[in-house]
Amino acid sequence: MTNSLPHNMDKRTVILKLEQDLVASHSAEVRNQLRTLIGQGARNVVLDFGQVRMVDSAGLGMIIAAHNSLKKVDGELAVTECSVEIIELFRSMRIHQHMRVEGAGIASV
Repeated sequence: MTNSLPHNMDKRTVILKLEQDLVASHSAEVRNQLRTLIGQGARNVVLDFGQVRMVDSAGLGMIIAAHNSLKKVDGELAVTECSVEIIELFRSMRIHQHMRVEGAGIASV
């Protein structure tokens, strides 16, 4: 899998570092990896957007689906290292009201 690298903090917390933009051509791969991690017991997932410069509608849908899946098992999704543009996108879609969003010098939106 070339798009993301999981880093387990413990059995329930995982940081997933995305290495490509979260667009239609890559979001299915990330979705499958998140499903696997949640199935293995991950309850707190952090998506590291340090290398992500673009998120399209498929990527947004994947983020919302992951949030909903984690919420069903009393888990939590967070997105960190976001660029200013991605933070603005999340604000306009009100995603930041449902999960922790950090980046671009902003501790938490």
